[in-house]
Amino acid sequence: MIQQCLLTCLCLLSICLSSSAWSSALRVACAANFHLPLEKISKNFAKDRSTETPQLVFGSSGQLAAQILLGAPIDVFLSADMQRPQKIYTRGMGASEVKPYALGRLILFTRSTLSSHIISEVLLNPGIRWIAMAKPDLAPYGRAALEFLSSGGLESKIESKLVYGENVMQAAQFSMNAADLGFLSRSTLSLDIFKPYDLRGKHWLKVDHKLHTPIIQGMILIERGSRNPEARTFFEYLQSEKSREVIAGFGYALPEISRSSGDL
Repeated sequence: MIQQCLLTCLCLLSICLSSSAWSSALRVACAANFHLPLEKISKNFAKDRSTETPQLVFGSSGQLAAQILLGAPIDVFLSADMQRPQKIYTRGMGASEVKPYALGRLILFTRSTLSSHIISEVLLNPGIRWIAMAKPDLAPYGRAALEFLSSGGLESKIESKLVYGENVMQAAQFSMNAADLGFLSRSTLSLDIFKPYDLRGKHWLKVDHKLHTPIIQGMILIERGSRNPEARTFFEYLQSEKSREVIAGFGYALPEISRSSGDL
């Protein structure tokens, strides 16, 4: 089913590519967790350069990477991990090295008041029916959540209560509806619907980052983008101090970014 969806999406993107207006557009694919910062950065880019706002596509890192490897017309890819951009680079489809642009933070969220400040106690509360998380095979935040559960021997105790979203934003939707708890990105709390719940210790707890693989989010300029001056400029703009301030403002930590002329 997933493969069929990917092929359908690729066909639709190929049709769009036949348009001369579309072929020159700057096309950016991005992990769903990063959609708010990227939307703001894209608007800043368009304003600063007096140009069109980039075309943005959001989804799980795994699905987006698969589409790019199948030939989807993407210029820049922002993943929620380093592995998938690296795979694209290894396949010879990258025009730059993989650059870390943000360090993600995993939290446990609830609309209700937390029953404890200890995550294991919250998860094992018998009143909890459903716990949302992103699919570990598609989304790095889901993989981090699974690693955390496994590290504490909790996975087998709550696996019957787990419900999975295609990406962390879908898990967030579940958490605002049927699910009692959700493993989400810290940046999710920047969404308007979540802002009333941005009370640490009452509605969310930070997951110890030492208990899962660091969520280092990486980006890459796709080979197609190397032929688009706007794409090359936007890739550099993502690494600017102005963009990094936006990223930090949405709850991400900032990695060191080295820029050298030989990367592009």
